Amino acid sequence: MRTLLVCLIALTVTVAGCADGPDESDDEPVDPDTTGGDNNTTEPQVVDIQVAAVGTYPVNPAFDPATLSVSANTTVNLTFTNNEENPAGAPHDWVLEGVEGVETEVIGTGENTTIEFAAPAPGEYAYYCSVGNHRDLGMEGTLTVG
Repeated sequence: MRTLLVCLIALTVTVAGCADGPDESDDEPVDPDTTGGDNNTTEPQVVDIQVAAVGTYPVNPAFDPATLSVSANTTVNLTFTNNEENPAGAPHDWVLEGVEGVETEVIGTGENTTIEFAAPAPGEYAYYCSVGNHRDLGMEGTLTVG
């Protein structure tokens, strides 16, 4: 009987200590990156970029803007518009040099097209129009991935 009484007292003290909960003043802040959950995976940022073919072929074809910047681990939605002022309707495209498969279709004046791609590794990449001699005439720019 004495043993049973000691066990009941010990159980009562243990349950009473748990019911109060931990002392809030002693708690360290919880770092979500160390909890073992999915919080330490970084979702890629999505950015929308607009680029246009401007000028008049063959005098001054160009891209506007001629420089673009995105962060690493970014998904890029690039909309390319052919705003060329050539009444004959010169076709153009947008190609990212050194990154396979990152190019738009060739489009005519007044048309636009959108492509989605993952930003390549950090660095500088040329983009250009691959139609005819358009690049040689100035249709190129730079994408910087930081």
